Amino acid sequence: MADNTKIVTAKLLVGYRTKPVDNIKELVPKFQAPANYKDKDKIDAHIAASEAEFMQTAHLNPYLGTLDYVVIIDPKNERAGRWSSKGREKGSGQLPVCLAARAWLLKEYPEAWSGDLVDRPARPKAIFIAFEPRTFLKLLGIECSLPVHNSPLPASMWYGNVDHRDITEAMIPRESAKFVTWGTVFTQRGIKPKDGWTGPCVDPEEDVVLLTELASQVNFL
Repeated sequence: MADNTKIVTAKLLVGYRTKPVDNIKELVPKFQAPANYKDKDKIDAHIAASEAEFMQTAHLNPYLGTLDYVVIIDPKNERAGRWSSKGREKGSGQLPVCLAARAWLLKEYPEAWSGDLVDRPARPKAIFIAFEPRTFLKLLGIECSLPVHNSPLPASMWYGNVDHRDITEAMIPRESAKFVTWGTVFTQRGIKPKDGWTGPCVDPEEDVVLLTELASQVNFL
């Protein structure tokens, strides 16, 4: 007899982009030059370079960055959610991107994640597939929990979540990252990104298109 209770895992393709928080300038560390630097111009140049390096990647870190644009596609169940920060500025009356994505996930998959840190089902009801999904989940979980939002995610969705698949790691293992580029991957796999695609987490819409093709080629879907 067929098991009609079998859980079918939803596979959620996630494209996302981040941006620095509005008060990022208040959060820049007080950089200092090495003690052996005596020339003022050299000291100033070192501090300026340190600040520029900080600003270049700050948006990818919790508290320093915020979700700017998120796309989540569930191809099997024909569900899709899209949220841009444009028009969601403070005072607009619209939910910020993090809360809009949270509301959609919990509405569409109400039983997928537990609030218990140690509760793990034998088969997950939903998994995330993305470029760097851990970054997305940490940003989403921490941002939703900030006092200004006061809407923590279920713990199993974002903290210690193993139910995600990183297409970056699947395509370019860390030990190969020095030699293998996305250009190499796409050439060898016969994929042509749209003109202007410079890498993941810049154009979420194109990311989801590429995720679909890459995940299909390795049978993740």
